[in-house]
Amino acid sequence: MTSALGIYSLMAAVLAAAGALVASAAGWLRAARALVAVILALFTLSAAALVVAILGDQFHFASIANYSERALPIGYKLASFWAGQAGSLLLWAWMVAAFGLVAVITLRKADVVQQAGACGTLAIILGFFAALMLFVSDANPFAPLLVEDPATHELIATTPADGHGLNPMLQDPAMLAHPPLLFLGYAGLAITFALMVGGVLAGQLGSEWLARVRRWTLASWVLLGAGILLGMWWAYVELGWGGYWAWDPVENASLLPWLTATALLHTLIVQRSRGQFKGINAALIALTFLLTIFGTWLTRSGVIQSVHSFAKSEVGVFLLVFLVLTAGASAVLLLSRWKILRPERGPAPWTAHEWTFFTAAGLLMLMMLFTALGTIRPLLSEATGEARMSVAPEFYNRYVAELFGLLLVALMTLGPLLTYGRKLASWVVPALILGGAAAAMLAWYTPTEATMGPIQKIFYLHLPVAINTMLACTVVFVGSVGYLWHRHMAWDDLASAAAKVAVLAGLVVLVTGMIWARSAWGVWWTWSPRLTFTLMLWLLYVVYVIVRPAVQSPERRALVSAVYGIVAFLDVPLAYFAAKPMPDIHPASIELSASMKLTMAVWFVPVTMLCAGLVFARYRLNARERALAADPEWAPSGAAKPNVAEGMT
Repeated sequence: MTSALGIYSLMAAVLAAAGALVASAAGWLRAARALVAVILALFTLSAAALVVAILGDQFHFASIANYSERALPIGYKLASFWAGQAGSLLLWAWMVAAFGLVAVITLRKADVVQQAGACGTLAIILGFFAALMLFVSDANPFAPLLVEDPATHELIATTPADGHGLNPMLQDPAMLAHPPLLFLGYAGLAITFALMVGGVLAGQLGSEWLARVRRWTLASWVLLGAGILLGMWWAYVELGWGGYWAWDPVENASLLPWLTATALLHTLIVQRSRGQFKGINAALIALTFLLTIFGTWLTRSGVIQSVHSFAKSEVGVFLLVFLVLTAGASAVLLLSRWKILRPERGPAPWTAHEWTFFTAAGLLMLMMLFTALGTIRPLLSEATGEARMSVAPEFYNRYVAELFGLLLVALMTLGPLLTYGRKLASWVVPALILGGAAAAMLAWYTPTEATMGPIQKIFYLHLPVAINTMLACTVVFVGSVGYLWHRHMAWDDLASAAAKVAVLAGLVVLVTGMIWARSAWGVWWTWSPRLTFTLMLWLLYVVYVIVRPAVQSPERRALVSAVYGIVAFLDVPLAYFAAKPMPDIHPASIELSASMKLTMAVWFVPVTMLCAGLVFARYRLNARERALAADPEWAPSGAAKPNVAEGMT
């Protein structure tokens, strides 16, 4: 009964997907939406049948006999649903159908062609999943357990007394959430792809389409990122790698679409503000979805070896065919509709912001490309007739993490300063160049510490930011004294701006210090004198920033903040000198080689330029806000006067 319900549900889902495709092509949109709902209902029936079979210990199903057993706790029994190849495909398909129904309902007021394109794309994806589970035995959740008859050497169905159970490494609470989160991210990216196809076909890539795509992309990015983070924690606890990330091929497979989705979120901002990057965004959406299929092929085809991957099966062939066909269809679609993907505002020169976003997206794409090439290196070497060769983690650490990753961090930190125009451009550009030079030096020139390895290089960020945190606190002190002496609000603006930068930089100091401490001391935190006073310093300025808005009167707020800023500064020398007179695990000073000193000096310059620029930018914004608040004709709903603070420095 359970088998029949599951199989017939999948058969009906294939037919419903075909009907939804025909209805979409014919423009029968109400019927197409109804059929998407029918597909979801059928997948729900199939999933419910599998859950009943799992809880009922029906070991005549291969997917249950291989991953469940009678003594398994009920939570892990439910997790066995997605522990195997077949069940995880059913879960993924169900999530795509659920998200797809939400998408087509919210899309019902859009352009007819756009609705038809999105519904038709979803129908193809859902039909592929249903057909894969129905016709490929390795992907069928209701396939019988077959064993070889010793007499006839034929495969016969059997029902063992008990199942093999869940792998001990999979019997972890993270198993309940890690795979579903990844599949939720993958499912959301399938919706984004369907919306892209519909929008491109209709030539409707305006603000409404953009808002839909951005919402689905952002939700998928968050879900996929949460799944990756949970997997990192699980790997650290379970696999004994001594770290959170080992550049395992299956780990990399989930990282690839996350990187391109991150790039997409940035380039979508440019399209929203300037009408640029339409073609780039459409291509990134297609690439991101294709990478989810590519990663699934890597995981399920058996072409790579990993502690995460499934055994070799026929599923890989069908996934590869679907990947190639989808890639070809996407390329044809984008090339044939390239005219509508051109920028709305003609060949206007890009602004600094657009160049920043484009560069950030380019770095993310390079990170994806190097990760992908490293992952498939064994396949490439085998295809060229060489011995099967894998890439060591050092390859990824040097290029993906240390080179492109640090360049991206430098761009992220300096990018916001471009908001304030050409006055900052004269030193933002040198800061970017220095940041790139610092990242390159860290990757290739600076020696790697023998005991801690590459993680020790976080020291080159930790120390400059720590010094600049104390400098920001000093600026708060100077601004506070200046206000008490002159009673001019510009000094309060300066102190307030520096306090916010001190909080931000102090948080970076604490986080990087904890990462470094975990590798150096074996613990995330210890209540040593310097660490304690540093935490106190950060908390003092957090209180400054939080409590300050509670005082309504500007003059009284400035007075209270000035007195508090002077008192809080007393902790700065305590944090700096704490490790010298008192016993402290934190070193009072560090002996550096010549190459380490040079790298530290190069890192110190862009970090200082960044912190100074943020203080300057926030100071100007404080002055602008104060000027607008003093203008009785200004209201929040009105347009801000463009020249209020243009002359402020």
